[in-house]
Amino acid sequence: MAAKRKAPSYSTTKPKTKKPKAQELDRFVEGTAEKKPRGLVPRADGSAMRRMTVYVSPELYKAARVHVARLDQNLSEWVSGLIEQQLGG
Repeated sequence: MAAKRKAPSYSTTKPKTKKPKAQELDRFVEGTAEKKPRGLVPRADGSAMRRMTVYVSPELYKAARVHVARLDQNLSEWVSGLIEQQLGG
């Protein structure tokens, strides 16, 4: 027996949006607005890292987390180091 689907819900209220400042609009129209690079994550040390998704088994993920905890590193730094090693960097 198939599960019953919920009826879709509708809202009559508009989502709240932030009104841009006049100066920001002028820069956008002129083409001089600051573009934020997509996928870049700022770090506390001022550097920027690009986000990347990697799929691994739950067992491998847990083992990696335990390993980096013993090394007193975070998973991103450890994986970056492994990639650099493999690429000869």
